[in-house]
Amino acid sequence: MKTIRYLFLTLITVIGGLVMLHLILRPKQTRPIMIGHRGAAGLAPENSLSAIRAGIEYCARFIEIDIQQSSDGQIVVMHDILVNRTSNGTGAIVSLPWADLQKLDIGSHFSPNYRGEPIPSLEQVFTLLQEHPEVTLVIDGKDPHLYRHFARNLIQTIDAFDMSERVIVISFDHDWIAEVSQLAPTIPTGSIWRKKGFLTDLPPPKIVDVAWPMVLLDPTLVYRIRQQGKSVWIYTADNPYLMRLLVALGVEGITTNRPDLWPKRRP
Repeated sequence: MKTIRYLFLTLITVIGGLVMLHLILRPKQTRPIMIGHRGAAGLAPENSLSAIRAGIEYCARFIEIDIQQSSDGQIVVMHDILVNRTSNGTGAIVSLPWADLQKLDIGSHFSPNYRGEPIPSLEQVFTLLQEHPEVTLVIDGKDPHLYRHFARNLIQTIDAFDMSERVIVISFDHDWIAEVSQLAPTIPTGSIWRKKGFLTDLPPPKIVDVAWPMVLLDPTLVYRIRQQGKSVWIYTADNPYLMRLLVALGVEGITTNRPDLWPKRRP
């Protein structure tokens, strides 16, 4: 029992020391970027125009959405491969034309108040953001391997709305991100990570987006990533105390479903 207690106290001391070391070494922290997750998925149906409006209302400086592609090449805003979870329809997006997708209801699963909310296209999101020039759109490319000319179609849509300076493209698929960068070198990109073990071979994107438990389990992680010239974001924190701890550890961007929990003012 004494041995276990000693090991526990030693572990706590080591973790505390690592945290203090990181706080000493980290660069001076500015106010973090708040990134509305799927618009603001805790306040309105995820990846809907209503969720994007909610994120903007609560002053999320950046709005994150997920994209897939319809069978006829329309880039649509949805997280899953299938429409089943968040709509009143069934089937894979890749096999459904845009005319059918836009008839689906993605609001009722969240609340009766949003009944009839449609799946938006990326074009509709860009149209909405023309009214909010202060907002940057973070576009998470989902399952790129499923879609023909996905990167090219995305870039063409960005160019058509003159949004290249107001978007950041991210993905777990780092090869696809490399394709985006090759086709459009001026568009900022970021890589998303679920696990550690990548610090010796980080890809070119300047933004590294990691799951927040990785930061708590290794308080020096943010410092080491930033030493490589990267900006560190985390996903997805909805507790204000956790957000403040992550900021103290040097995180520069916080993805949240609840931007209303952060003080309502822009950085």
